[in-house]
Amino acid sequence: LDYLTNAFIEHHYDLKWLHREITNSLAYQRTWKVNDTNRLDSRNFSHATARRLPAEVAYDAIYQATASDDELPVLQEKLAERAIGPFGGIQGQGRKIANSYVMTVFGKPARAATCDCERVADPSLLQTIYLQNDSEALNLVNRNKGFLQTYLKKPKGDFIQAAYLRTLSRYPTETEQAECQAFLNEAGNTGPRDLLWTLLNTKEFIVNH
Repeated sequence: LDYLTNAFIEHHYDLKWLHREITNSLAYQRTWKVNDTNRLDSRNFSHATARRLPAEVAYDAIYQATASDDELPVLQEKLAERAIGPFGGIQGQGRKIANSYVMTVFGKPARAATCDCERVADPSLLQTIYLQNDSEALNLVNRNKGFLQTYLKKPKGDFIQAAYLRTLSRYPTETEQAECQAFLNEAGNTGPRDLLWTLLNTKEFIVNH
């Protein structure tokens, strides 16, 4: 902390330098995977602590992962509407409604108190049910102008890689690529939809790790 304080002043309070210095540090880049020496540690930052995404971030992630290439630039321009708070929300699909069902399921507070403890960050069965079976989540995957439908109408490149980048922000490993391709070969017409739905239900997608 002393180093960051002094160097921040020396760099004329350059926030970009500060963010870059922190994110390039080993402390920031700790893996969430534990070993025998730190598996019980919850105080000393020996590993990253996996946390479920906040309600607003979780819903935006689902919406953007299933959005078409034409929708994404529009969403990225309206940053004020994506804020965490009473007025944040992507126009036209319910995120801005303070007490909408999905917001409640993922722990968004009713803002009836001034305590941070009002927001619930713990995972719950309802969150799993929402991602796996709720009609709203399935409609986002299947919507006519969404990523899935527009991609199937005009295939561009490898769908598996595109789906991984949309959801997990990385390319699939060789093993994952082979397993997904084998699944698509067997699943037929519903394969792409089921693959995208499966990726949305992984811990890697819904957890900040």
